[in-house]
Amino acid sequence: MAFFKYLFYKFYKFQLRVGSFIFPEIDAIGMILLSTSMYLFGVMFTCCFLFPNIKLPDRDVFVPGILVFSLGFYIVLYCIFIRKRKYKKILKECEILYKNSSSIWAILYFTLSFIFLFFPIFLFCARSNAWI
Repeated sequence: MAFFKYLFYKFYKFQLRVGSFIFPEIDAIGMILLSTSMYLFGVMFTCCFLFPNIKLPDRDVFVPGILVFSLGFYIVLYCIFIRKRKYKKILKECEILYKNSSSIWAILYFTLSFIFLFFPIFLFCARSNAWI
């Protein structure tokens, strides 16, 4: 939970820096949701690559499942960070803890989520084209 607070603080400050003054707390939650979802899908695709007997569910089940998961995770993040303006208290706490700290962990978390998602997809393409 402390790492998610750190991510929220750093993504919130990033949104303020790039000019998102309307709802930076919603954008910060969106960045956490996006990167965490990509990690989970990367794990799922990696398992499907390493264990070819595991098959993904049909599209009729898979797509609504993704939507339900994303909506549920967003609601959880909303309740943790935004409901009843909790983000203001979290930002005050994190301002003391992380004001002079580096943003490298937040940058790595977000950047590596893209790599972790697309690397198994690259492996699937490589295997189907007989590169591997």
